[in-house]
Amino acid sequence: MGISPSPVKHIQKAYDHVEKYRPSRSDRTRPTPERVAQAWLIKQAINDDLNLKPYLGLIDVYEKLLFAVDEVSFGGEGRTDIVAVGVRGGSACPVLVELKPDRQLTRLIEQLDTYAQKVAEFKPQIQAILEACVERRVDCSCIGKMIVWPCAVGEPSPDILKECRKRSITVIESDVPDWNGQISFSFHPVGEVYSPVALGKDRK
Repeated sequence: MGISPSPVKHIQKAYDHVEKYRPSRSDRTRPTPERVAQAWLIKQAINDDLNLKPYLGLIDVYEKLLFAVDEVSFGGEGRTDIVAVGVRGGSACPVLVELKPDRQLTRLIEQLDTYAQKVAEFKPQIQAILEACVERRVDCSCIGKMIVWPCAVGEPSPDILKECRKRSITVIESDVPDWNGQISFSFHPVGEVYSPVALGKDRK
């Protein structure tokens, strides 16, 4: 799905945009390990009223974490893997979920920061799309961020957890250190699960 600077009043126009710009090269859709994990998560959510929460091993913070859309394109700024909607305390907000099989922390932080900026830039359009997907009001003034990757060999790095804490990024790991050949997954958070924060603000 792509985001346009022009207002989209009808969901069919968004669907037409997707069809128009669908990649024609088959190598762009080859089943990489992160896409297998992503597809597995989406399938579980679709079969459970869109709720991703139990399949990411989440217990607190969110009452539900609803799958909304995946592969949202921001032109030359890349694509978000999953945009979910986190429900908590009667309100709901976007949650960006990025998957990587090789634990590239710096790259993932850059991607999440870029996509959060784009959510702020295209707030009315994204809000309309998310509300259409989950059929409830969504507040795009706050945002949650999550990284999903394989578990480390040995103890989790305190530097990684410290860096993610500064940015309120929840780290979620699989139970295996290698996604190659995996067709099903088990995930759990490592460290704290962070609440959504106001766009553009991180922990100090």
